[in-house]
Amino acid sequence: MFEKIKFNLKKFREWTKRKEPDGTPLWKALFFQGRIPWRYKVIIKNNRFNGLIKKIRHKYYVNNFDIKKESSFSPKPNIIIIMMDTVRAKDLPMYGGRAKMPFLSKFANKTRIYTQAYSVANWTLPSHGSLFTGVYPNKHGLDGWDKQLNKSYKTLAERLKEEGYSTTFYTENPFLCEKYDIIRGFDKYHYVDKDIGVDTKIDTKYLKKNKPFLLFVNFMTAHFPYRINLSFLNKMSRKEANELLFRSDYFGVRKIKNNEDYLKIKKKWNKVYLSTLEYLDFQLSNVFNKLKKKDLLKNSLVIMTSDHGEQIFDNEKITKQRDFVLGHYCCYNSTIKIPLIIKHLDNNISKEYTNLISNLDVMPTIFQELGFKIKDKLDGHSIFDYQRDFVVCLNPNEGDALIKGNYKLIDHHNKTELFNLKEDPLEKNPIANKQLESDLLQKLKEINKDYDISFNKKMSKSDELQMKEKLKELGYI
Repeated sequence: MFEKIKFNLKKFREWTKRKEPDGTPLWKALFFQGRIPWRYKVIIKNNRFNGLIKKIRHKYYVNNFDIKKESSFSPKPNIIIIMMDTVRAKDLPMYGGRAKMPFLSKFANKTRIYTQAYSVANWTLPSHGSLFTGVYPNKHGLDGWDKQLNKSYKTLAERLKEEGYSTTFYTENPFLCEKYDIIRGFDKYHYVDKDIGVDTKIDTKYLKKNKPFLLFVNFMTAHFPYRINLSFLNKMSRKEANELLFRSDYFGVRKIKNNEDYLKIKKKWNKVYLSTLEYLDFQLSNVFNKLKKKDLLKNSLVIMTSDHGEQIFDNEKITKQRDFVLGHYCCYNSTIKIPLIIKHLDNNISKEYTNLISNLDVMPTIFQELGFKIKDKLDGHSIFDYQRDFVVCLNPNEGDALIKGNYKLIDHHNKTELFNLKEDPLEKNPIANKQLESDLLQKLKEINKDYDISFNKKMSKSDELQMKEKLKELGYI
């Protein structure tokens, strides 16, 4: 009659004592709305028993309370996704990093922290495309700056709208716009210049207590050209900061002069980058204070992550080969290992998880947490019921990477590198293991073979020229 499930009686008892904001016991509110959290959901296969449950539900609605009328809060949880563009996991304090981020540190005290999360791509468009669709970039089609998102795949916003959600999008990143079709499904879209700051423009009037919402916010604070309040500069004089931040152009800033000391310039740039994270922490606190003031956090699933990291002198070989200081034009971990912090509805949980996660898994995880089903076949899986054997990063121009267990293969297209991440986390010393390298390379080829050539739509020429100017500002071309 019942499907076997893992059941923690102590946690279940704690959960039954919780109440809705209007005083209604949470278990009643969820049970009689037909929405029990996935951890305590029993799959009932007996139709007569199902009929009895429906009668009990109806009796409580008619005789005892009507949640829809008495509660000012939506019974469906809100979804808040904070995209910290270009933020590397290794620099955040909860990952052992040196950045001082008091707000994020406090917030993370009651969250699940995933220490082995990777991006499926090393730049903005394909990474966001995969997060929103749950499929690899070679399927959703957004693997080039002149492409558009494949209409065959529903986005997270489209799926949530079908479930009655309002959807709002704020971004400082010009990539995330209608021209790429990546904001499909959002009711409200707001592009904010990063010099103004997206945290100053978020308006809670679009977010209602009595209707569930998806709020997506993209911060570009840690993406070059940097936006830093000078008061947040980390032990660096204004003169030093000006020398690094305000040269003539992005590529001029990034290039290494022959007479510059490698370690000295690396130290300076890391100071600047850490300062951007500390300023980002201030911006995050502004956003969450706005949401808290309107009482919009109580019934919310919050996800904080990044689309990719940044190479800042992390691999001396690549820095000298490519002659640049900053960028994310590689598949080393400084670029593709990302933070993933999730505040669940049972928000007293605080734990670290070390299983492999891809940002492909974000959408399926959200839907399982909400109790909604996705019928389509996706490459992503819910992190609650699926243990990944491997993760990949796909980039047609810069190379692909596959991580399995302690081993990582990078296929640069003209050569390969194999690393033991346990013994060599900084990826400085490739190892020789031809059989393992061949097996991992074969797996990468299988994934790349599944390319969706049925959809390869490009944007119009006028849009292409307009986006080229934006890309130059960000240093991509």
